[in-house]
Amino acid sequence: MISRHMTMSKEMNAFLSLFPITNMMVLCLNKSPGKRFYADDKALEKGVLGVSPRMPNGLTGASFSYGDPEFEAGLVDHIPPGNYLWEIPNANPGLREALEKRISFSSMSMYVTYSRVRKEPVAAGPARELTADDITVLPAERFVSAQILAASGESKVFGIIEDGQWVADAWITRMFDRYWSICDLFVKPDRRGCGFGKAVTGACLNYLLQAEQIPVYESDSRDKPALKLAEKLGMRYETSRMVGEGTLLRARKGVPA
Repeated sequence: MISRHMTMSKEMNAFLSLFPITNMMVLCLNKSPGKRFYADDKALEKGVLGVSPRMPNGLTGASFSYGDPEFEAGLVDHIPPGNYLWEIPNANPGLREALEKRISFSSMSMYVTYSRVRKEPVAAGPARELTADDITVLPAERFVSAQILAASGESKVFGIIEDGQWVADAWITRMFDRYWSICDLFVKPDRRGCGFGKAVTGACLNYLLQAEQIPVYESDSRDKPALKLAEKLGMRYETSRMVGEGTLLRARKGVPA
């Protein structure tokens, strides 16, 4: 089994510690459908690259641990070139510089991560899990993504519908093992400031805590209302990371495009 004493994020460490490692470069893990982790079993402590399934925005996610910057940057040579949404821990400052030799970044923002383990429910008001019929009243740009997420079996949509009209919604998506992301909160512009965002996020939180899952809430560091919302819901700061879109310029010879 993998040692628990590795220089990686707590989430990645906890997840990887559940699985035996072979000498294969690509680890296909059933508990995270479609996700692959790239590593060298002889130097696992140097770092891991996780590649997620294609997301509704058309991009594939790629996330790094807290390993050696040059080693982790080299792991991208094992994946096909193309556009990715890159996640880079702020605690690994040399990694972005190493990646810029291989990746052309078009955008980059800092995201802050909160979590909560206390099981006391929070006020959720009229917010609830949305059914397939409920989802049809979402705005067109959110309806398509919500359909894809709901059909995956690894996501759920929570929201508020009043008199057949959409007011607010947010999604939960499984990251790995017991970790779920509360993401993409959106409230109808003319209904903001009325507590609907807190209610919808609270419904997501209550569902996960009752199911003994671990909620993870992420937000752009510039979105001060979202950060205040996390604190109001009793969540605590965990870490921060840089997230940005970028094109992988080259890959190791023999890797399929």
